[in-house]
Amino acid sequence: MNFINTLLFILLGAVWGSAFIFMRVITPYFGAVGTAVSRMLIGGTALLLFFRALKVDMRWRKNLRHYAIVGILNSAVPFLLFAFAIMRLPAVIPAVVNSLSPLAGAVLSFLILKENLTIRKILGLLFGVAGVALIAFRGVGLSGKPDALALLACIFTPISYGFAAVYMKRWASDVPPRPMTAASLTLGGLGLAPFLLLSPPTAIQIPLAIWAAAIVFGLLCTAFGFYLYYYLISTSGVTPTLSVSLLIPLFAFFWSYLFLGETVTLPVAAGCCIVLTGTALVIFGAKKATRPPSPSRSASS
Repeated sequence: MNFINTLLFILLGAVWGSAFIFMRVITPYFGAVGTAVSRMLIGGTALLLFFRALKVDMRWRKNLRHYAIVGILNSAVPFLLFAFAIMRLPAVIPAVVNSLSPLAGAVLSFLILKENLTIRKILGLLFGVAGVALIAFRGVGLSGKPDALALLACIFTPISYGFAAVYMKRWASDVPPRPMTAASLTLGGLGLAPFLLLSPPTAIQIPLAIWAAAIVFGLLCTAFGFYLYYYLISTSGVTPTLSVSLLIPLFAFFWSYLFLGETVTLPVAAGCCIVLTGTALVIFGAKKATRPPSPSRSASS
């Protein structure tokens, strides 16, 4: 990775680390469903317009089913669960659990695709489980008490990302990543939008500053973040770019302290270090991939 790409790599970690801060600001007004829907539709629409200007062939008719399934697994479900969890947990905890995505992908690839589960990956999985267990039993929610439901939502998020990665590898490996990202985000947002009737925004009047934050969230953390992610994959390779999973929690620590005044307890910090160690074992022990992985491997968040 050259100097420019190294700076872009750090920028990507900073951008995706900030996603959890944006969610903390937006969800009290938009609610969990509204936050997830606005993020997907703003980001997906921006990418569709950008790719249209670049004359990217979206192949809607051929790949619509793949776009819809990945949109549910890789966008709608995880974005909704994170938005729900962020209302109850310090921002750093969902960011740490998010980094388990490569571990979940490795386990599901073993169970579904019958890929080898190496000693290194098993060790990484054990580290990941130990780190999450430490956070679960010693971490606290915003009320000062452990919030099992919010933590459970966080844990299901990397599992959903893992299923998306397996689906793309097994059934949608020939779909180009740029159309997949733009279309799946848009369809995920459209698919989740009807649930706004059941869970409308929590605030009747939403300040203009919150609307602005939602737009920046969708454009910066979603549209720009995913585009930068695939640019780095194409120029620097899969494994170096995938290691952005290790940067996201660190930036989430920094942003949450800077903007939210959140402090990190020793058990959460220790759990973070253990989780990131497990993730690093899986990422850097993986065989060189032949195509870009699902955008879920980072994510956002």
